[in-house]
Amino acid sequence: MDSPPSRFSRNLTFNQNVISGIVLFFTVGIYLAVLGLGAGGGKPSSQRVSDISNGSLYGIYAIFGFFTGAILNKTGPMLTMTIGVTGYPIYVAGLFYYDRTGNEWFPILGGILLGLSAPMLWSTSGFIQWAYATEEEKGKYISIQYFINQVGSVIGSLVAFIIIFKGTSTAEGSPTSVYITFIVLMCLAYILTVFGLVRPTSVRRPDGTAIAVFKTLTMREELVGVARILRDYRVIAMLPVIFSCELALGILPSISGRYFNLRTRAMNNICFYLIQLPASVGCAYLTDKLPFGRRARGYISVVVLGVFVFAGWIALLVWILTSSSWASPPTDGVDWTDDGFAGPFVLYVLFGIIYGSHQLIGMWVMGTFTNKPATLAVYGGLWKGVAAAGVAVQFGMGAAEVPYQ
Repeated sequence: MDSPPSRFSRNLTFNQNVISGIVLFFTVGIYLAVLGLGAGGGKPSSQRVSDISNGSLYGIYAIFGFFTGAILNKTGPMLTMTIGVTGYPIYVAGLFYYDRTGNEWFPILGGILLGLSAPMLWSTSGFIQWAYATEEEKGKYISIQYFINQVGSVIGSLVAFIIIFKGTSTAEGSPTSVYITFIVLMCLAYILTVFGLVRPTSVRRPDGTAIAVFKTLTMREELVGVARILRDYRVIAMLPVIFSCELALGILPSISGRYFNLRTRAMNNICFYLIQLPASVGCAYLTDKLPFGRRARGYISVVVLGVFVFAGWIALLVWILTSSSWASPPTDGVDWTDDGFAGPFVLYVLFGIIYGSHQLIGMWVMGTFTNKPATLAVYGGLWKGVAAAGVAVQFGMGAAEVPYQ
């Protein structure tokens, strides 16, 4: 056994997980802040192109995500996550270009490129949170990454809100400074991946022991492993859970873009991600800290999650079916000073809890299936790929203008 590493050593399992979370802060967190503004942060008329771009993104992701575990096992976390960062600033640049020129090719290309790179980022972060944690720490490691990611969304949303509130009329898209700030923040993630992440063979637990052996597999072994995983009845049972876990990303920004004005969309965005911070702490308590065995903690966590999921989606459907303000919102959108603001705002915040908790508790359940690093790497790609398929369907319906009901 090696000597225990310094608490500040980047080789420490906990610190590698935090570094991965900070990469998510600068990439996924900022991306979600842009997405939550509705219409890609642009004018309401930009919603269709935003839906096409995101539909392309998640459709490609859903296919490519199944292969990123194999890429990760070949190239290692540092290179895989570095490539994964690449698509994010290009995606935002495409949205900015469209909002200013009206040309559709760049945002659609940006969505395609992000669909190829994002699963590599997520597969790596999923591997780190699952494989570097002990059995007792998995819920904590998942929640730490998620918490840092959502802080990125809160900060990004806050930056957008301040700039929009100070200088943009509600009928316009986000100002240039919002897009430039987001692109610069996303590019900072390169520094962390290149200089922060280390080879799994160099990672150590606090007592100096190494994590489980990270064996490089041949492509044939990888494909056999994927096929074996998909024959596991537990994994099959998780597929509907995974498919539905990010559906809110497809419908909520579209609803927000249709119903609220720009400054209210920006404010809603802050609250949506801010509520996920205490929610992630609550999920970690349910999965790791309740005074029961692991199976009992799992059942309790799933029941609590189920109550929120059913309540949120049923309430959203009832509001869309019965609300006169939804049927005919003001031309410039509902403002936070208007009578039609309060109820939909509460729904928006409720979905912030649902969006985060659904993923955290679902990932915790799947992470209990195995401790093998190579299998966990495939799990990471599988999770994000299937989830992306659900969001792709949602954005595809938006682009086709399928009625919200």
